[in-house]
Amino acid sequence: MSESHSPVGPYLVEPCIHPELAAHTAHFDKRVYTVADHVHVAVGWSSANAIVVEGPEGLVVVDTGSGVDLAATIEAELRPHLKDPAAPVRAVVVTHHHPDHVNGVGHWVSAEDAAAGRVAVYAHRTFLDSLTDQSGPALHIMGLRSVYSLGNLLGPEDTRGGNDAVGPHAGVGQPSFVMPTHLVDDELEVTVAGVRLRMFHNPGETDDAISVHLPDSGVVLCGDTIQGPTLPNIHTLRGCRYRDPMQWVRSIDALRACRADHLVPSHGQPVSGADAVEEVLGVERDCIQYIHDQTVRLMNQGLTPDELAEAVELPAHLAEFKPYAREYYGTVKHTVRQIFFGYLGWFGGDPVDLDPLPRAEAARRTVALMGGRERVLGAAREAYDAGEFQWAAELATHLTRTDRDDTDARQLKAACFRRLGYAHMNINWRNWYLSSANELEEKIQPILPFINFAQIFAPRDLVARIRAAWLVELFTTRLRAEDSGDVDRILGLRVTGGEHYGTEEVALHVRRGVARFLTEIPAEADLVVEITRFALEELHLGTADLRTAFARGGAAAVRGDEAAAAALLDLFDPIKPEKPTELTLR
Repeated sequence: MSESHSPVGPYLVEPCIHPELAAHTAHFDKRVYTVADHVHVAVGWSSANAIVVEGPEGLVVVDTGSGVDLAATIEAELRPHLKDPAAPVRAVVVTHHHPDHVNGVGHWVSAEDAAAGRVAVYAHRTFLDSLTDQSGPALHIMGLRSVYSLGNLLGPEDTRGGNDAVGPHAGVGQPSFVMPTHLVDDELEVTVAGVRLRMFHNPGETDDAISVHLPDSGVVLCGDTIQGPTLPNIHTLRGCRYRDPMQWVRSIDALRACRADHLVPSHGQPVSGADAVEEVLGVERDCIQYIHDQTVRLMNQGLTPDELAEAVELPAHLAEFKPYAREYYGTVKHTVRQIFFGYLGWFGGDPVDLDPLPRAEAARRTVALMGGRERVLGAAREAYDAGEFQWAAELATHLTRTDRDDTDARQLKAACFRRLGYAHMNINWRNWYLSSANELEEKIQPILPFINFAQIFAPRDLVARIRAAWLVELFTTRLRAEDSGDVDRILGLRVTGGEHYGTEEVALHVRRGVARFLTEIPAEADLVVEITRFALEELHLGTADLRTAFARGGAAAVRGDEAAAAALLDLFDPIKPEKPTELTLR
């Protein structure tokens, strides 16, 4: 890696990749693995594996690929490995709700065949709640942060030769959704396609996770309870519900109790041999418990999250176990912070953090105390030249928070991020560093790909299965309180044409900066609009507004006038902001 810079102008940093991360890519070479003679695992065509269990009466598909187009390619690769290449699909099992596991389901089974009972679709009983939760109030910011975490905005120079730690750079595919027909609670044992399956609740990465045990052949399909060839990611930078590390440990112990001869994760290669399976499971669970226990021990001694991140390290016998304990995806430093927050919340114990100065004001005062902008910028450049890239970035951050348009500071900070990113083998760190560098250099506008990413988390097939009440209630978190302090109006919505729920009636009462959600239209509602289900879904996804719905005939006022109804909804932020969101300069 080399770089150059002048007092004015960008720093030039040559792209490269951490050699261990580059070597890790081989784990995801395109290949179909056959396990125990009848379990076929397609690795490398999607970010998550698709697995086909072949029985005497047909096929059971476990996890589906991250889109129908990718699933079609996977099926074409898998079928030549089957004893009967024409065998029909009898069931689909989705181990949890994440898009890379479920979005290809529409290729393997149609909604019509599922509804008619011709093909069973299995998921945990909390699957739909988990799926809609990720498409809920935090969809916008989670979508943006996911774009950064996954490196979706990086060019080929930054992704060439790399991987996503748990899979290849395979793209996300065309999403689909099919409603589960059979729900698993704690455990369900069935025979499908002539194969005995024991499905059991196995939460770890998600609370709705299930694993599939094939007791007659000694195979366990563990979804993401084992995330693949990496240290588990107990905390994800994109944001998610709290991942309870000890719940995860207990779930791995449940896998160990299967005494399997073959372990088939939904990321990476299968593991065969009872001793090898036990070794992998033992290391994974011990890594998680070690980090948890030592964090709690030191937390009880008063250490703060920053101090914990420096104090807790895996012992060598765990940290050096390749690839399952290496920090390609999860990291110890982020896990300890997650554990602290899970037990104690955000407060580190110093009252100076109770009501800190606004960041921009603190930065302005700090820069002044340090002798002004030029002195701080000079010190940051000296730190950069000395290879102290974190310190240089922290100094530059004082300047970007003082003046977001300080080009010299932005360019220096971007160069620091590139140096840090190219040197890191953890893909989450790497992708955030490099994506943020692009943002600082104004090479990307994160909002532009966001709507496409939102469609991945909330495909229309899924949105169509959600009650109108849920879609409308989400509006309450988008009300601009500063513009509605004097408003007191009720908008009733009569939603028609729903394929699954018929006509539904709900309302929003905007009252002095608060949007109250109502499960029925009150008699005193001064505005009532009849709107088609399709038009409401467009409002939810941000592809149209109420004025557009009126113009297209998808909505009509039945009480009050259209202009007043549209003006009331104008008080709610669109799901797609009108200007790009800057994550790095916060």
